[in-house]
Amino acid sequence: MKNILFASIGVLGLLTLAGSASAQQKEFQAVQQQQFAPLAPFDTRTISPQIATTFRKRKQISENEFTKPWTMSGALNSLRAGASDPTLENTAKPKITFPGTGFTGYFPPDCDVSVSNNWVVSTVNTTIAFYNKRTGTKTFEQDMGVFFQSEIQGELISDPKVFFDVASRRWFTLIIEVGGLFDSTKTKESKQLVAVSDDEDPNGTWTRYRIDSSLGADTNLLWLDYPGFGASSDTVVITGNMFPFSAGGYGGNIFIVMSKASLLNGTTVTTTKFQDPQASTTKVAISSDTREGTVYTIGDYDGANLKMHAIRGGAGSSPRLTSTLLRVPNYANPAVPVPGPSGHDMDRFDARIYNANYRNGRVVAAHGINVPGGDSRQLVRWYEILTNSWPDAGKTPAVRQTGNIFGGAGEHLHMPAININQKNDISVVFSRSSSLTQADLVYAAHRASDPAGVVGRPQLIAKSAGLYGGTGENRWGDYFGLAIDPVDQKTFWGYGQVSRADGGWATFVASWLVPSSGENARAYNASSANIWSGQGTLTGGNAGSLWNVDRNTYNVTSKAVKSVGQVAAVEATFTTPLTGSTTEFMRGNTLLTAPAGSSVQLFFYNYATSKYDLLQTTQASTTAIRVDLSSPAPLNYIKANGEVKILARIVNPIRGGATPPTFTARFDQLQVLLEGKVN
Repeated sequence: MKNILFASIGVLGLLTLAGSASAQQKEFQAVQQQQFAPLAPFDTRTISPQIATTFRKRKQISENEFTKPWTMSGALNSLRAGASDPTLENTAKPKITFPGTGFTGYFPPDCDVSVSNNWVVSTVNTTIAFYNKRTGTKTFEQDMGVFFQSEIQGELISDPKVFFDVASRRWFTLIIEVGGLFDSTKTKESKQLVAVSDDEDPNGTWTRYRIDSSLGADTNLLWLDYPGFGASSDTVVITGNMFPFSAGGYGGNIFIVMSKASLLNGTTVTTTKFQDPQASTTKVAISSDTREGTVYTIGDYDGANLKMHAIRGGAGSSPRLTSTLLRVPNYANPAVPVPGPSGHDMDRFDARIYNANYRNGRVVAAHGINVPGGDSRQLVRWYEILTNSWPDAGKTPAVRQTGNIFGGAGEHLHMPAININQKNDISVVFSRSSSLTQADLVYAAHRASDPAGVVGRPQLIAKSAGLYGGTGENRWGDYFGLAIDPVDQKTFWGYGQVSRADGGWATFVASWLVPSSGENARAYNASSANIWSGQGTLTGGNAGSLWNVDRNTYNVTSKAVKSVGQVAAVEATFTTPLTGSTTEFMRGNTLLTAPAGSSVQLFFYNYATSKYDLLQTTQASTTAIRVDLSSPAPLNYIKANGEVKILARIVNPIRGGATPPTFTARFDQLQVLLEGKVN
C-alpha cells in the first residue's frame, strides 16, 4: 500500500549516544476477539509452470497522507547519535548476489526477504519467489494470489511480508486484502492473508488463513495499511496503520495477536485485537530467540521519542499489550523528495520505522530522517535498544546506541532495513541517491567492537541502470528486507530495488558477512619456543616467559646474517582445539624491545605452502605488533591438529656497508588468539 506522509517539522541539531526509556507506560485493553478456521491447504508443487512469466495486475491504493492526531514536536534534547565513518575498515565481505523478482507492474515493489537452512524466500508486490540459497537458482515464482485465489474477495492485495521462524523451522508469509475502497456497492473488508509452510522447504504444502483486520463498524470501519508481521517463540503478531474507508482521518495502530501453535498445527486460531490511537507505523521485531515469548514492537512517535510495545501471553486467551516512550536523539521528517537525475525524484517518505528485529535481548530498528542543521538531505538513523526484560515491574528498555549514516555531498540515504546477528554485529541495507545517481543499493556494517553508533564505508550491491518512472515524485521502496542466516547466525541477507533502463524496477538478493574483530576470541599461550634457524642465541627465559606482559622476558642476543645485518628471531608453537575451517578470527600478538632503526616482523606459518608468510612489519624500538585475520584467512595457518606457529623476527640492517653491533631483544609476549565459528 502507499506510504503515509507525516507533516514536516523543523530541522534539529546533529546528534552521539542515546538515553533511556521514558517512565510513560500504558496498559491496553483488548477491543475484540475472533476465531478463524484454516482454509484448504495449498501445495506449491501443483502449480505448472513453477515459475510464472506473467503476473496479474490489480488496482493500487492512492497515497494516504495524514497528519498525526498528536503533535510531532517532541522536546529538544541534548542526546547525540554516532556518525558513520567512511574511512572505517570494517568492510563486510560479500558472499553471493543474484537477481530477484523482475518488474511486476506495481510501483513500488515492497521488497521483503528471509532465509532458512537451504532456501531464500522473497516477496514483492504481489509476487513470492523461492531460491536455492547456495546457488541463487530460482525454483518457484508466482503471484501471491495463487496462494489465495479462491479466497480473495477484495479489490486488491498488497504489502507482502515473509519471515522464516527459527523456533519452528517454518515459513510465514502475509499479504493484505482490501475490498470496498473503489466501489461503494461492494463489501468493505480488511483482511490479512496468512500462509504457513509445513517445513523448512517452502516448496510444498502451506496452511492458509484469511484473518479479519478491520476495526469499528459501518461508517467508522477502519482498514489496515502497511503491516508489520513477526513472531516470538510462541506468539505471532500483525500490526498496521488504520484508516477509515471514508476519506480522511486516522485510527492509530492495530495489534492482532495469535497463538503460533494454532497456526503451526493448522487449527482454528483466536485473534485478539488491540488498538493504540497514538501509535503509527509500528513494526514487529522478528525474534531470533527460540525461548523469548515476549513480542516487541517499535515505531516513531514525536521527534524526540520512539514508542515501544510489548505483547505477552500471546499463546493464551488473555494477552497483554504494554507501551512506553523511549527518548532518543531528536529527529525530523525528511524535508524534500529524494532527488534523482533529470527530475526523476522519489517520494520523501516520513520518519517511520521501516523494520525491526530482536536478538540477544536487543531490538534494532531504522528509519530515514532529515539531516540536522539546515541540510535538506535525508540520512539513515539506526538504533540498538536493550529490552531489559521490560515490561517486568521496575524494568525499562534503554537505547544502547544509535547512529546516523550520512551520504556524501548531495547524497540522500533512504529506505533502510536493519538486523543484528548472534555476535551483535549490526548491518543496514539502504538506497543511495543524488541528482547524478538514481539509486544505488548498498549496505553498511557496525561490528560489535566498533565505537558506539558508527558504521563503516557503504558497500555497493547493485546500481540503477536508468531513470525511474516519470518526472516528479515517484514511489520507491516501500520497504526493503534484511535477514540473518540461521545456519551460522552471522551472515546477513538483504533485498532491495534499483531502477531498470526502461523506468521500471529490478530487485537483488545479496548476502554478506561482517568480519570478526575478535571480541569473543580466546588467548592461547605458547607450548614451546625456540630460536628460529639459528638467528640468535637464547640468553634468558623460556616459553612461559612469552605468556604474559610481566617483564619476565624471553631474551635473545642477535647474530649476524650475511647481507642482512644483526638478526634475532623467535618461533613459538601453540596447541589449540580449533582448525582452519572452524576458526572465524585469528590474531597474533607480540610485545618486545628492539634497537632503534630495526625492523620488527611478524610471520604466520602457512601449512599449505610449508613456508612462513610475512604479515606485518613495523619500525620501532619498543614495539607491540598485532595481526588480525578473519575467515577464511586463518584456513591455511592452523594445522589439522590445531597447531599454530608464529615467528617474530628483528632485523637491524647493514648500513653503509657496515654490520651493526649485536643487540639483545627482549620478548615479553608472543601469543595467538582464536575465535571459533558459530555452529
